[in-house]
Amino acid sequence: MKLFVVVLRYIQNLEIVDQLRHEHLDFMHECYNNNYFLLSGPMEPRLGGVILAQAESRSELLDILHQDPFYKQEIAEFSVYEFSPSRHHSDLTFFSRYL
Repeated sequence: MKLFVVVLRYIQNLEIVDQLRHEHLDFMHECYNNNYFLLSGPMEPRLGGVILAQAESRSELLDILHQDPFYKQEIAEFSVYEFSPSRHHSDLTFFSRYL
């Protein structure tokens, strides 16, 4: 598995974002259940969100992200960055599997 940071940046106004929020959260829930997403949350100020994800490849993750209603309805742009952790806090032993 590889680790990725996904940055969503809203390209529509917040009224439109909020109309699809529940569908987006359902998608997020499914991704957590399938062990693709490890951590996520909105940015402050509310310009988008950030996801820490894991997948076998960038291609696999992109296929998953393209199912997000925010992507399908062109509500947000997605930037995907692969990274290799070199250190982690001792409370986060889960990440030792990536070292």
